[in-house]
Parts: sequence; structure tokens; C-alpha cells
Amino acid sequence: MMRREKASLTLFIAVLFCVGWSIGRALANHPDLETFKLMNIIGLIYDLLGLIVLSEMVATSVRWKSFIIDWGAVVFLWGKP
Repeated sequence: MMRREKASLTLFIAVLFCVGWSIGRALANHPDLETFKLMNIIGLIYDLLGLIVLSEMVATSVRWKSFIIDWGAVVFLWGKP
């Protein structure tokens, strides 16, 4: 079972590398692309990935779920004008 997971991880990393290389080649050919725009796009992607990871963590953990409901909601509502 562990061998299969290691092979899956290796395949996943290889696919990510190939996708990243392909996207990099496509973006390198774009003449009007500016660095700050590319960094904004990368930042938005990281934000979305972080949101997915945190929502999965909150959905599976009772402790985090109660913390968000008891404290997080109060703080967000308190900051609302």
C-alpha cells in the first residue's frame, strides 16, 4: 500500500511539473505580461489553495469548527460596521 502511495505522489509531482512548465512556456511567449500581474495571479491561486485547505481542516475537526463558530464569527460580526 505504501508503494502505491509513493508512486501516486511521484506521478502527482511529475504532472504538476509538466503543467507548470507548459504554463510557463505559454506565459513566456506573451509579450504584454508584466511581472506584477503574474505575481497577482500566483497570489490568487495560493489564496484559493489556502482556502480549500483551511475549509477542509475546519470541516473535519470538531475543535476548529467550534473555535470558528464561537470566536471567529463573533470577531467578524464585531468588525462589521
